[in-house]
Amino acid sequence: MNCNAITGGRTHVEEYLRRLSTRVCILLTVGLVGTSTVSAAPYEAPDTWITAKAKLLMWTRSGIRSNAVKIDTSDGTVTLFGKVDSASQRRDTKELIGGIEGVKHIQDLLQVIAPNNAKAITIADAMIMSEVSRALKLEVALRTSSISVQSADKGVVVLTGTAETMSDHILAFLVADSVDGVRQVISQIKAPDRFMAVESNGARELAKATKTKQATGAIDMWLTTDIKLRLLEDGDTPALSISVDTNRSRVSLFGTVASLEQSDRAKRVAQRVSGVALVKNYLQIVPETKQELAKVDDTEIQSTIENFLQSRAEFKNVEVSVIHGTVRLTGSVPSSWDRLRAALRSRSTRGARSVEDQLNVE
Repeated sequence: MNCNAITGGRTHVEEYLRRLSTRVCILLTVGLVGTSTVSAAPYEAPDTWITAKAKLLMWTRSGIRSNAVKIDTSDGTVTLFGKVDSASQRRDTKELIGGIEGVKHIQDLLQVIAPNNAKAITIADAMIMSEVSRALKLEVALRTSSISVQSADKGVVVLTGTAETMSDHILAFLVADSVDGVRQVISQIKAPDRFMAVESNGARELAKATKTKQATGAIDMWLTTDIKLRLLEDGDTPALSISVDTNRSRVSLFGTVASLEQSDRAKRVAQRVSGVALVKNYLQIVPETKQELAKVDDTEIQSTIENFLQSRAEFKNVEVSVIHGTVRLTGSVPSSWDRLRAALRSRSTRGARSVEDQLNVE
């Protein structure tokens, strides 16, 4: 992997991207691999990694367009929402994703809808190659990677080269797939098969620096994580039944809520996150039977959460307190994934109404 600095004039954002990619290069401990192999997941298979891997496999192996199916992962459960062309495409997609290490369950919300037989506008392959190449060169976030178009045949584009990060691999696919005339993107890009901590930890700064004008896989990962954390903190939204998917800073919410008010509130929570360009709300309203919330003593809630946290080394520096069902987490964790996992486990504890997350990432 080439970790040499790029010379010439740079904007603030470009310089940040260069330094971020260089740090990834230095810290990277795995080899470059293609998308054809379902490699071993990092420790505990973080949900963000499972989602990223599932997207790459779905897009490059199932022939599903990037805007057709939304994916979210929560504690190893992958939720698929959207439309596919056939029952066989649906089956193949589930088999591919089920083979990813760390996937415990697949929640299938897919609809089979046959493609429209209307004649599509045909664009010459030479023009498609030119436009995809141009789009890749214009994407600032990809300037530290070396990705090009190998060929285009009847709208099927083949990408080749080397991506500095898994985030760049995802972004390159999204850029190519958005070009008019492209029917499918096949990736022969060599790229790291996992997210590094530096990608997720640096993404928040980058999201703010770019003010949503740039998008990367790392930014999408951070936006999804931050939205989930804010939903978990909000006691008036059913965070555990809401899924979040982000592509190029555009957020999709799907799942179920009990009322229109909860749906609107969830959308507002997502819109308030810095870096979000657009929020599409696909939440379905399923009224709940009125039930009294379980009354659980704060001491019992705290004890349950502490027992879980104390069993994991990554949570050794986390402190828990509970007041009137609101769980407060303080201290530090090794990664953004651990931060989200602690909040998810806390909110899913019987009697917990909301989570006040004050954790720092080391």
